[in-house]
Order: sequence, then C-alpha cells, then structure tokens
Amino acid sequence: MEAASLIIKNANNTYSLNSIDALSKLTPATFFGNLFYTLMQNELTLLTFGKNNQCSISVGPKLGTPGYYGLRLLAPDLETEILPNIVLQLGDDATGADEWITKTGGPVGEPGIGFYVPLTKGGDGTVTVDFTLFELLLYNLGFDFKGTNGNPLVNLTRFKIGKISPRVVFELDFQGSSAPSVFFGAALELNDIGLSLAPDQMVPGGGSNPIASNILGSGTDTSTGNPPANPMFSVIAA
Repeated sequence: MEAASLIIKNANNTYSLNSIDALSKLTPATFFGNLFYTLMQNELTLLTFGKNNQCSISVGPKLGTPGYYGLRLLAPDLETEILPNIVLQLGDDATGADEWITKTGGPVGEPGIGFYVPLTKGGDGTVTVDFTLFELLLYNLGFDFKGTNGNPLVNLTRFKIGKISPRVVFELDFQGSSAPSVFFGAALELNDIGLSLAPDQMVPGGGSNPIASNILGSGTDTSTGNPPANPMFSVIAA
C-alpha cells in the first residue's frame, strides 16, 4: 500500500491514508510503477516446479548490477524418461558449481536464464524502463551425461567415469546506440574418475616384492581384475 502511494508513513512510525490531493494525482502508471518497483527490490519466487520443486521462476534485482531488475528461470537436475542418460542443467546451483566462472574472470550472476532491464524511479514516483539497455544472462547452463540405473557412464574393468558435465556462461549486454557487449565461456568436467594404477599380475620371473605388491595392489597368478583407484577424482577444464 505504501509502495503504491495509497498510504504514507508518519514520523511516529504510524501509517495514514495519503491526502486527497495526492490520491487525485495518482495515475495508473504511477500506481503500478511504484508497486512493481518496490516488489523488485528483493527476489520474489513466482512459481516452483520440478520433481522436487527444485526449479523456480522468480523476479528481483540482478546480482552485481545495481538498478537492474528482471526475471530468472532456474531449472537444475531436469530428467526425462526419453533420455535417461542426460540431465539438463538450466542453471547448476550446486555449491561451488560456478567456481570455474568466478575464477576465470566471468560475469557476476546467479544460476539460470535471466532477463534484466534498468528501472528508474523519478521524483514524481513514475518508474521508467529502458529496453535499449536490456541484458540477457545464461549462467552455468549445460547438461550431464551419466550412466543408467546408478552405474557410471564409462564402466570398464580398469577405468570408470561417473559422468561428463559440459557447462556454458553467456552474457549479452545491450548498450543503447553502442555495440552490445558479449561474453562467452565454457567448461568441461569429468566426474568421479577411477583409474587402476596397478597391473593385474606381477611381471613373470621378476621375483616377488611384497612391499611393491602392497603399494601398487598388483594381482597374482589367479587375480586378474584390480579395481580402479579409490577414492575417485574429478577434473575440469575451462
């Protein structure tokens, strides 16, 4: 109500109806502009969806860019029965998932697909939008190639990869009559790599070295299946 200029806050922290003169000058543009501008000051979730309600559509300010507000779609971990090996990541929001962006000088943002414009509030309460300064941000989008039924994507006797996760970041920043600014970055992560570092058998005729055998985990004449090293590790290139 205060945001829409229907009521005013008094010096003693009480509220009262705005004056008749002020209300008579209140236009629909001013009314809805003030209401919209106030709602945008903090992120507001409009809708949640997904298997575990992990996806959302929200409105609010753009992180790292004062004066810009807009709409953001976040939809991580989207699985389909048609493509059981692929998990869509329309904004990977896992802890530390965007380190490849921040550590390589990428833009500041929040996971998902964001549409932002600058909102300016004038002295008369009118809110204006400048669409010539529109910004589009695709932040940490991609997909995961994984195995089915809980198995690794690559599941060989001596080599395993849990999943392969390509990611991208893309920012398109319109700057009025000037040429737009564009940023693009990509990364590829190999998750849960298991690699057997030991031979299946000791070298024939080379004698027996119990210390080396224990360190490497080499096989014996009857053992031909050393498992990959454990714990597993992951690598990422950006």
